[in-house]
Amino acid sequence: MIKLPYGLSNFEKIREQGYFFVDRTSFVRTLEELDTHYLFFLRPRRFGKSLWVSILEHYYGLCWAPQFEMLFGGLEIGRKPTPGANQYLVLKFDFSGIDSSDMDLMQTGFLRQVKTGAERFMQNYADRFDASDKKRILSAPDAAAVLSELFRVREAKAPEHRIYLLIDEYDHFTNRLFVLERSAFDRIVRQDGFYRAFFETVKTGTQERSIERIFITGVSPITLDSLTSGFNIGHNLTLDHRFHDMLGFKEAEVAEILRGSGVAEEGLANVLQDIRLWYNGYLFSEDASSRLYNPDMALYFAREYQAHGKYPRTMLDINIASDYQRIAKMLHLGDYERNAEDLTRLLEEGSLTAQLTEQFNPERDWTRDDFISSLFYNGLVTIESSVASFLRFKVPNYVIQELYFGLFRELILRQANLSVSQADTGQEVLRMAMHNDPRPFFELICAVLASLDNRDYVKMSEKHLKSIAAAFLYAANVFFLRSEAPVGSGYVDLLLLQRPGIEIEYQLAIELKHVKKKEAEKAPAVLDEARQQLRSYLSHPDLKAMAGERL
Repeated sequence: MIKLPYGLSNFEKIREQGYFFVDRTSFVRTLEELDTHYLFFLRPRRFGKSLWVSILEHYYGLCWAPQFEMLFGGLEIGRKPTPGANQYLVLKFDFSGIDSSDMDLMQTGFLRQVKTGAERFMQNYADRFDASDKKRILSAPDAAAVLSELFRVREAKAPEHRIYLLIDEYDHFTNRLFVLERSAFDRIVRQDGFYRAFFETVKTGTQERSIERIFITGVSPITLDSLTSGFNIGHNLTLDHRFHDMLGFKEAEVAEILRGSGVAEEGLANVLQDIRLWYNGYLFSEDASSRLYNPDMALYFAREYQAHGKYPRTMLDINIASDYQRIAKMLHLGDYERNAEDLTRLLEEGSLTAQLTEQFNPERDWTRDDFISSLFYNGLVTIESSVASFLRFKVPNYVIQELYFGLFRELILRQANLSVSQADTGQEVLRMAMHNDPRPFFELICAVLASLDNRDYVKMSEKHLKSIAAAFLYAANVFFLRSEAPVGSGYVDLLLLQRPGIEIEYQLAIELKHVKKKEAEKAPAVLDEARQQLRSYLSHPDLKAMAGERL
């Protein structure tokens, strides 16, 4: 069994204690050989950004030189180091965990994080700086002043070594402000705001040669673009296909992790087939050659399988489930109704076409392209294909699809003026799974539909009806749902299969039909058509193969 680094982002601990490590260190050389030295790299949450920052910290930090062989021996970059190895004073800041619920708390928390990074810097290079230096730096009144004082002390005490600045999660607290408190966001990143002042000081540090290199991680370019002239020297590598695979797992690496977690070779293909649907699918550049697994999701599954010898009871890591709240908040950016319609269209049609916003304009109204692009940067949609100058985006995997349908259910309940308890379908879905009795479930769905406003029926269609039913099925966490599953020359509207880790008695195929009230006389014929379709599906080997994978 391998030691799984689930939740670990300290490179020294991973190497020192023998945790499994996917070697991506060849990208260190690629980054170093770029013409520009001030780099931004954006990826969704829990995609390995903090570990990559830790790798750079230990590789470039002068203080880590005695441990180079232990840390990098046997790795690609250790076999052939670059000229920059252990040549810098590394200054690292982490802006996650800052309380943004109150302006004073936020500014105090930001200053505390900056002072923490500065203090760690002084400890790492204690042979070059003394207690009086530390006192001068940490007594500065604000974050920009802390940084300015640190630059002056470095110039006086260590002029032969320049700074490699690392900032992890640069927009962790500003993203919340942008969504919920736009005026507060504008105050801190524009004019004389404390965040803008900090980055202006960083820019000054590059001009005065205190800072030689910068690497910054985050989720979205919105804050970067809003800083405008306060920090306009960064080069964003997010969409560059050369760095697509720098973070995330490839399928061969996931297979290696599964083998090391107790998955037998004869069962590996089936397990991979399952988790490919749940965790794979991320594409951050249309020119990239392969899709990526979310590493947090893959390691969560492996950890649970290693501990218990079977699938986890829930395939959705609770740490990922918090993303649901971010989708809900993002609906309020710009035109709420338009955003809700796009979310509905995404669930009903499977994809959305838009132009990717690479640079957000804070002076411009929030557009549809901006909304869909923000979903992309947050990992809530991913690139499916390119269409001329547009991109077609889709939901990357089943985990994110569950999150979307959870939100869609909330929207339907709000439209129907119902509480969650009034529309709890758990027991009804369980009756389907254990007793092959779908009637109570659809009676409840009919009750929800009856509560909708007449205006909602204007847009009602078979696809919309299917999305409503799917939303309530997802909420029960009983079945693995496949929408429009291909069977022969047709497609099953909803295929309810055994969910990994859950034992049930029945799997179901559902065919939905929508008949307008004014055409009610057609209902019997439409019903007969649905029955014929189902008989055809149920006798087809394609459906038997899909069902047989889990029964």
